[in-house]
Amino acid sequence: MGDDCSKKRSLWGVVLRALMTLALARMIRGISFSLTVLPSQIPFCYDRKFPNPPPDNWSERIWVGLNPATNGGCNDLIVSGHATITSLFACICTSVSGNALFGICVWVLLSVDFLVEMYQGLHYSVDMFLGGVITSLLWKSFAHLEKDAHIGKNTKFVSLEHISVSDGIWYGVPTYVAFGVLTFGSSFMANGFIYLYLVCSVGVVVKNGG
Repeated sequence: MGDDCSKKRSLWGVVLRALMTLALARMIRGISFSLTVLPSQIPFCYDRKFPNPPPDNWSERIWVGLNPATNGGCNDLIVSGHATITSLFACICTSVSGNALFGICVWVLLSVDFLVEMYQGLHYSVDMFLGGVITSLLWKSFAHLEKDAHIGKNTKFVSLEHISVSDGIWYGVPTYVAFGVLTFGSSFMANGFIYLYLVCSVGVVVKNGG
């Protein structure tokens, strides 16, 4: 299940591959639930998450639609955003570990997570299934991106075997902070954080010549 020569891969290459996989998976998700609108399984979902009655003019409707829904939507079902993210983490873990038994355990745990989502009525089974399949196929198709970050004599990229614990912590800090803000913060705070994170991310890419 893991990719060959994992020790020769760089953290930058793995992250680049993961971000491209997630970006395209989320784009496919947006197109999919816009083309086919399924009824929400959650009773009175719209009343609890959106203005009711809906705004009268188009400008207000567009603003409501563009405003990040930090607590989720009602009909954004096919494909599951939750499934795309958890499947991507599973792909990354099995890819860098190279241990078949560990990979099996990760995917079994992921399957249990999918079953819990379906049992709780948060998603249809097809949402979770397609989320996992599409993300896994995209991850495989973007394997060539890591070749550009190949570890050689004249490169600034660091191989995975030389990554320290502190490196992993620094890469994970933004994720944990974002999770905390989105989970425990107000909607206004969460939306502000999303915009700030976007601006900072673009700034880092521009600064580093990306």
